[in-house]
Amino acid sequence: MLFLRLPIALGIAVFLVACGGGGGSASPTAPSATAFPLRAAIDAVTRDGETFTLTATGTAATEATDGRCSGSMRQTSSPANVSTSFRGQPVLASTHTSTATLDSICSSTSASSTQSTNYYDTRYTPVATVHGDGSYTVWDSTPTLPDTARVGDSGPIGTMTEYTSAGAVSGSSAYSYVIEADTASTALFNMVLRYYDTAGKLSLTSQTRRQLNPEGTAAPVVSWDIQSAESSGIHLVFRR
Repeated sequence: MLFLRLPIALGIAVFLVACGGGGGSASPTAPSATAFPLRAAIDAVTRDGETFTLTATGTAATEATDGRCSGSMRQTSSPANVSTSFRGQPVLASTHTSTATLDSICSSTSASSTQSTNYYDTRYTPVATVHGDGSYTVWDSTPTLPDTARVGDSGPIGTMTEYTSAGAVSGSSAYSYVIEADTASTALFNMVLRYYDTAGKLSLTSQTRRQLNPEGTAAPVVSWDIQSAESSGIHLVFRR
């Protein structure tokens, strides 16, 4: 399974995904009876890697639908095919690079880039992520996704603990998912992330939407909504 990290250094905040659009339009929505191969679609992205670019066009006047900020984000993940180990466990490694260009409302620097290494077991289930600054995140237990899912399905995925490069706990995150209607032949996998500081206070909510098809091929990202828990904080809505 593939999980994205939203770089702290971008002035956005942390780990990858509340409004914001999905991949649908006025087309007929997928019937709830359709079973989409969720696990296969997410595993395909991890196995093969991906590159995508998203654009944000928000302004103060359009925050409810488009977020408050404008800019672009480009993310590249290499295939998870490098055999290595993490804490003595055999894993597959994938390098993830994220570059963002944001307006001055959401970032004090016009552009920033970060890199991390994601570790997976041999079934492409995520194990941990190590960031370029030496900080890292570890899944508290094995994250889970159903093999198939229908529109309207939802559930927890798992939780992670964030650590500084010195090994001190710096926060935590909880992942869940919702399968949303899209077109007559597709659905949206909405991965919801809630990030908490060390006091347990919600800091950020992120919604990453990927488009599912009945064939179970790699599910592309179609939108990413990132919103600070603070009323005066950032709100970004990226779309393809």
